Amino acid sequence: MFSKVAVSAVAALIAAALLILGLPGCGTAPDSGPWERKRLMEIPAFAYAPEHDAADGVRALFYEGLPYEDKPTKVFAYVGMPESGTAVGRDGAPAVVLVHGGAGTAYVDWVREWNRRGYAAIAMDLEGHLPEWDEQAGGYKPHEWGGPANQPVWKDIDRPEREQWTYHAVADIALAHSLLRSLPGVDPQRTGIVGVSWGAVLTEIAVGTDERYRFAIPVYGSGFVAESESYFGDAYRSWPEETRARFERLWEPSIYLQRAKLPMLWVNGDNDAHFPLTVFTKSYEVVKDNAVLSIHPGMPHNQEEAIRPPEIYAFADSVVSGAAPLARIVRHEWRDGADGVGVSIELDSPEPIVRAEFYYTLNVSDRLSPVWSKRVVNVPTDEGLKPRIEAALPAKTKAYYANAIDARGYIVSVGLTDIAGRANE
Repeated sequence: MFSKVAVSAVAALIAAALLILGLPGCGTAPDSGPWERKRLMEIPAFAYAPEHDAADGVRALFYEGLPYEDKPTKVFAYVGMPESGTAVGRDGAPAVVLVHGGAGTAYVDWVREWNRRGYAAIAMDLEGHLPEWDEQAGGYKPHEWGGPANQPVWKDIDRPEREQWTYHAVADIALAHSLLRSLPGVDPQRTGIVGVSWGAVLTEIAVGTDERYRFAIPVYGSGFVAESESYFGDAYRSWPEETRARFERLWEPSIYLQRAKLPMLWVNGDNDAHFPLTVFTKSYEVVKDNAVLSIHPGMPHNQEEAIRPPEIYAFADSVVSGAAPLARIVRHEWRDGADGVGVSIELDSPEPIVRAEFYYTLNVSDRLSPVWSKRVVNVPTDEGLKPRIEAALPAKTKAYYANAIDARGYIVSVGLTDIAGRANE
């Protein structure tokens, strides 16, 4: 018999214990963080910048951000509306806020991709740049109204909070959302947010400060910085205790996720050196009751790959347009015995599940680049839409995750199960 892993109950008990002990990675969810929330909900002043317009009707603009060092700031953004001929709904089109990763910019192709799929979209540059590459400088061209520079891994954590980049970046996201919702042809009740890498980290903070979103999709980025095996965790562990406490209070994403009540899709690869599956799975678990996980084997970490997974668009459509949802894993059990590790998953899917893929590793010495092996279980067509799938993994399995693939090719996942002693469940 399989013994059920009571994820929600265990996670709740651990979270309560951490709260009592005051340990990092947990705590009381802030009401709205260090921002003046009313200001973020206001429509910012903006002006179109036709000299920077892209083709296909995507327009450029600058909108007002929050003051920095007593000086006004402006944020560059691209805004696009759905292509003609796409269904937009009686009250306007659904819309999405697109948050780039570190050293990224406002990507016009990202806006166009969502426009092609029937969404209005805004993509802003959160680092004070124009989306114009300067070959000599090796980066995007700055404009004259930018706020603080992006400080990798919170190197500005000891500055006054209103002078830190994260403070301004999250504010700029909320203001972009307010602007997008105000545009003619946009349905303000059907908006979402998608963030890539560092932008996913900001997205996780944003959904804890702005309840207006209908869906959120973090790609790669995660919380639980203190526990990360990557350079994010290395930086945290190098700080003195006072700095760690300041970070936990201001910017730890998992604290903000405690406030998130909206549907979320979490997308990552299985060998991400920036946001490994250990902390990515744990971040997903904070909001698991209203979320779906989709792990793509071997998925590289870059902007181009981040916008490819079809689950992103299917999930958004299911929330704001009533399209068929992704499958859900409703039960996950495992047992570790002398003869191996037995795993069982049960699903509820609008389309038949055609196969399950169980990825396991026998060595967890390198948590950033584990070597995965795979076992495939094909699902008979007579299993219906609520199949139970079982697999036997080798006795020396140290960790595994599982993917279920439906007839549309969409992947939903069981997150990393760490048998070696660092379990996320």
